[in-house]
Order: sequence, then C-alpha cells, then structure tokens
Amino acid sequence: MPAGRTKTPTAIKVLQGTDRKDRILQDEMAVPVLETIPMPPQHVLSEDGENEWYRVCATLLDLGMLHAVDRGAILGYCVEYQTYLEAAELVKHEGLTIQEERGMSGTITKVNPNLTVRNAAFKNMMSAANQFGFTPAARTRIRAEAKPKEKDPFDEMLNSDK
Repeated sequence: MPAGRTKTPTAIKVLQGTDRKDRILQDEMAVPVLETIPMPPQHVLSEDGENEWYRVCATLLDLGMLHAVDRGAILGYCVEYQTYLEAAELVKHEGLTIQEERGMSGTITKVNPNLTVRNAAFKNMMSAANQFGFTPAARTRIRAEAKPKEKDPFDEMLNSDK
C-alpha cells in the first residue's frame, strides 16, 4: 500500500496560511530554532561551499527557520553545490567531450565524465534546495508574512496631522 502524500510541517502550514485545528499534526517533532549561524564542519567544504553555507544559514536564520537538526541537510546541499561548481569548471575547460586513446583502434570521442558528475550534483543540489524553499517554485508554496519595516522618524514627521 502506498505511503500517501508527505505530511506538511505545521510551521509551513502557518506560513502558507493553511493552518487549521484539524490540520495540525498532534505528534509533530518540535525542534529548537538556532539563534546564531553554526560553524560549518571543518575540512569538508571548499571556500565556495563555506560561502554557500553562510549565505544559506543567514537566510534561514533571518526567516527563523534555522534548526540544529537541519545541519546535515544544509551540509549535503553545500557539498553538492561545491561539487557542481568544480565539475562545471572542469567541463568549461575540457569541453563536453573528450578524446580517448584506444590503442590500435585509434582515438574515440566520448562524453566528458565531469559532465555526468556536474549533472548529478545539480540534480542532488536542487532536490535539497526544494526542501528548504531555495527555488522559485518551492517559494511559491511558502507564504511568509512580511516583517514590519522600521518606522522612519522623518516619514512620521512629514505624514503626521498638524
């Protein structure tokens, strides 16, 4: 028997405005929100991967969606991101195809293996990105209330009744 649709977390339902008493998951795991950006694991990410770690974590922190239990998923996303960049750079320099010597039968042209690595990394990266709402399509499924802008004292003076 199929498992059915994946359950939507209550926090997402609240952001989407679709939360109702009968839709609240009673036994949903509640995890604490982080107050600061955690350090990325040492010796795992390249400079590009670390930059993406801080960019993504800062965005999630600002949205109140950065959780300690998500570190592994964020790391996986960042590893795929850096793998994609590295493979894309190699494909850029080597080309889409490479020549391979086949002894007596001569040289054959085949698809650059880095193209396969790049494409797989992109697919994995996009899969993880969708989990966090990092893509335009994923963001359409999440509605967050806009944070109120700080009041500008000059606007108040200009717009106040005299």
